[in-house]
Amino acid sequence: MLKESHWRTTSKKIIREIIGRIGISDTEKLKLELRNAYPFGERKYYPYKIWMNECHKALGHIRRNSHQRNLKNVM
Repeated sequence: MLKESHWRTTSKKIIREIIGRIGISDTEKLKLELRNAYPFGERKYYPYKIWMNECHKALGHIRRNSHQRNLKNVM
């Protein structure tokens, strides 16, 4: 099994902390907080790519889960 990179591990940890603090109801505020929390300095190269990938995964997961909850409420 491959070990996750430092960049990915750090990104996931920070994103989880922010989601735990902000919650998922206000996605615009969550996006702003994620943008402001970028921990790796200059927004370019591999660390930024990993950060954005983890943010997209987290936000996509939130959107899918909220969409599924809404569908359950309709049915």
